[in-house]
Amino acid sequence: MNKKTNLILSAVFAVLTFSSLSSQEGEVGIKWGGYVKVDMFNDSRAVVAVRDDMYMFYPAERKQVTQAPGGTINQPCGILSSNPEACLVYIYGNKEDLNAVKQTSITAVQSRITGTITGPTAFGAKTGGMIEIDFFGTANNLTWMTRLRHAYATLDWGSSKVLLGLYWHPLFVLGYHPDTIQFSPISPIHPFARVPQIKYSLDLGSGLNLHIAGIYRAYHGDFGPSQNSVTTSDGTPSYNNRFKRWADKPDIDLQLEYKSDFFSGGVTLEMNELRPYDNIVSYDGTTTATQLGNNKNKVNGLTWQIFAKVIFDKDNNGQVRLNYTKSQNNANLIILGGYAEKGSFLLDNLTALGVSAADASFIRAFTRKEYTPINITSYWIQPIWGKDIEYSIILGKSINNGAKDDVKSFYARGSNIKTVTSVIPQIKFKSGKTWIGIMLGHFEAEYVEDDKSFKAIYTDIKQQAGLAGPTTTYDKIVLGGFTLPDPAIRDSKGKIGDTYKVVDRRIQVSVQQNF
Repeated sequence: MNKKTNLILSAVFAVLTFSSLSSQEGEVGIKWGGYVKVDMFNDSRAVVAVRDDMYMFYPAERKQVTQAPGGTINQPCGILSSNPEACLVYIYGNKEDLNAVKQTSITAVQSRITGTITGPTAFGAKTGGMIEIDFFGTANNLTWMTRLRHAYATLDWGSSKVLLGLYWHPLFVLGYHPDTIQFSPISPIHPFARVPQIKYSLDLGSGLNLHIAGIYRAYHGDFGPSQNSVTTSDGTPSYNNRFKRWADKPDIDLQLEYKSDFFSGGVTLEMNELRPYDNIVSYDGTTTATQLGNNKNKVNGLTWQIFAKVIFDKDNNGQVRLNYTKSQNNANLIILGGYAEKGSFLLDNLTALGVSAADASFIRAFTRKEYTPINITSYWIQPIWGKDIEYSIILGKSINNGAKDDVKSFYARGSNIKTVTSVIPQIKFKSGKTWIGIMLGHFEAEYVEDDKSFKAIYTDIKQQAGLAGPTTTYDKIVLGGFTLPDPAIRDSKGKIGDTYKVVDRRIQVSVQQNF
């Protein structure tokens, strides 16, 4: 451990000790808490996940042998180049899924320290707040490093309240989220993110509360083109994935919540906007901003959500939680989706309409990219029961419905996935401030069909029928000289047709000690 790290840790513990004493002497101060959590888990196959694979998205897609030894993408036969028949037997005779490999891990990255702040009166309001760190890091290469998890201040006038700082996204509503042993709340099915925000809450009476928030997107970035950074004079990237900042407007969330002893729930509406900064700004994918100028086209999304909780046995923690979300342009919420570059049947088929190749290239070079949001539907339900021994099961599903416009390329999470399904039975044994949990998760993902044998046979059938040319890919068809998306694979709006399914079964045992 280096000197700098020692100094930082010493300062943290000094502050913890001093502030804890201060909080005992009066109402103004900070109370520290948190927990240590250790997770041990085994997956039946490779998974798409982050942070020691603790935060899991879905089972990894199938991976197949597609080259002989020594082969490349352009020359797959390698050492078998002189024997084409042997090359075909080697490649197409091996149907093994290279991602079907069991994996085991132990991690403690979920552990955290939380400081709950009680402040003096200001502007006639009771002040408070929270500051919290964990060891999850903000990227895979920073796992086990400290991360700012929450940092907010509040002004509470009783019937109204203002929150300013880093806190849960309004679409992740505390008390209505999936309660899972694993860190991931059945991602990518339920929204999950903390964001910088200004939120105003108003008690309307009779159990009704109104929340209005203006938010920006934090370290949960958005997807975008590879050429997506503004650079300094020496060429060093200074910004990356800052599409929310370039939009020049916050996302706006409106939420109406009702609370009672037996039923609570509400609705959330979000209007969001991004401007995907891209050095390559034209439809043709080659013309740069320095040749054509800045592309100020934006992408807007509308997301709405219904959430609820029914309490059927208050003494034994008997409850049912459920959620339904229709989202657009929300990859930042660690769910499926995002946005896509708009496609154009006309621009893609100019030569088929009689336009010369040179003129077609000229037209595409002077057409700037436009964008369209991807539509995602997600829903889940979780019954919970028990105090000292808590039983629950989560059933959830997320569906990729494609975009509202024709698409050319995707900037999204899971753009090659049609559905994700999670079934998670779990049990917790509680004693004092400690609990032990066991989870048996069943996770499915339906990917767009791309089996190597299927692709070769399907392409050959279309070529024999005159529906594909020698350079046409398996997901395209040719009709009357016009090239179109093949709806059997994926239609013009990106909605997926034929799929294959992969399944991961995760066994997890977790121990959490609160303090």
